[in-house]
Amino acid sequence: ERTLRKNVMKVVAVGPTCENIKKGDTVMIHPTTEGLVIDVEGQDYVMVNEFQICGKFLA
Repeated sequence: ERTLRKNVMKVVAVGPTCENIKKGDTVMIHPTTEGLVIDVEGQDYVMVNEFQICGKFLA
């Protein structure tokens, strides 16, 4: 739960129409964004729309 409060997250999946973000990217989400928290096999994930992402970190 603690990590869900951070606004820097690792991307584990993207939708078919996502243009700028890919799986494995580290992104910064707008601090006031409310994502949808889902449970997949006991692990919590946060779903956000692409427009809620402020930027991504380069490797």
